[in-house]
Amino acid sequence: MPPNSNRRRVAAFLTAASALSMVVLVGCGGSDDAPTPDRRPTPPTAKEALGLILRNGGIGLDEAKSCVEPKVPTDDQTILDYLATALAYQADPVTKNSLRFGVKRIGDKDDANVEWQTDVVFHGEDSEDVWNYGVRLTIRNNDRSLKKNSITCIP
Repeated sequence: MPPNSNRRRVAAFLTAASALSMVVLVGCGGSDDAPTPDRRPTPPTAKEALGLILRNGGIGLDEAKSCVEPKVPTDDQTILDYLATALAYQADPVTKNSLRFGVKRIGDKDDANVEWQTDVVFHGEDSEDVWNYGVRLTIRNNDRSLKKNSITCIP
């Protein structure tokens, strides 16, 4: 037998043994070794909240709790109109403006039906006035949707 054929058999055996070892190691990994996925409820981000508000901006102020006179300008008809008014105040170059975002967990303590009370507030101030216009909404944790009839204005 030529000397190279023995080397080939040994190399083939070692390759097969390595492959088998990998299969055994991967297949036998216990669940204790595997990382546990985080199943805790996660608060929505400001981007998620703003997206939900904008997608639901057609909701009439007469349908939204607390969005009635005299708290909002008379020409605002929808949530989007209300936010446009708030953003218009932000455009004034002599004011100090900021967007404030807050979230609070509400709902079941056992994580089954967690919801998030979320506030998005446009804050502004100048030498004479301080103002806040915003929206409070409830976001369901399980599908990240807006809870029906949960939008309220924060004047």
